[in-house]
Amino acid sequence: MVLHITDDRACELAAELAALTGETQARAVTMALEERLDRERARPRPRKKATVEEILAIGRQVVRDLGYQPDLDHTAFLYDERGMPK
Repeated sequence: MVLHITDDRACELAAELAALTGETQARAVTMALEERLDRERARPRPRKKATVEEILAIGRQVVRDLGYQPDLDHTAFLYDERGMPK
């Protein structure tokens, strides 16, 4: 595989780095890219916003896991048989 760099500034930087380190330009560029990739991989990424379809899929999974209970009264523990707070 060949990477052909035609940017003058990139070539200057590669030559300077190679001269400072005693490495070949290819090795200097490779190490610089590896170091940059390491930093980028370690950097926290913003979380992707969930799409509507992803949220609905979560709901479907919950129904599968817990079972669908359409007549479940979520307020039953709050009120007595007369509708008064417990």
